[in-house]
Amino acid sequence: MDAGYRTVDSLIQAAANDDRHLFEAVRGIGPRTAAGIVESLQDEGALELIEKLRGAGLQFEAEEQQASSGVRIFEGQSWCVSGSFDHFKPRTLAADEIKRLGGRIVSSVSGATTHLLAGEKAGSKLEKALSLGVAVVREADFMRMLEGASGEESDETITDEKGQGLLF
Repeated sequence: MDAGYRTVDSLIQAAANDDRHLFEAVRGIGPRTAAGIVESLQDEGALELIEKLRGAGLQFEAEEQQASSGVRIFEGQSWCVSGSFDHFKPRTLAADEIKRLGGRIVSSVSGATTHLLAGEKAGSKLEKALSLGVAVVREADFMRMLEGASGEESDETITDEKGQGLLF
């Protein structure tokens, strides 16, 4: 569900398409685990069991989580979080805010990543984001985004430390 899949049918379809990289985008799932998930979701016995459970009334759909304010400023965006932060210790707290506001968390930077939340010592993920043209968001800018989502108006354009505007 972390990768944006809301139904078991969408997971089964991803497995049928052998989309292992989509499973690997979920935090904590590596290549071996992703291969095991794909293999399991392609197994006829497992698919039959899912259908039996569905027939017995089990629901295979995640409820949509809405932000408490209804604002989903990160809807459709894929964020990677890297480095250390002053306001988000542990950094999973920043990831929780992104998910709460409609974003998806990925564990690595790729061409499909829309944003990198870069803290101190973001390292190779920052380098890769810059090389791919992924929008880089610093902690202070992220805090302003969150303030904007809470309904506090700001006329300020969000920029990086070089004064360049950031996409979001």
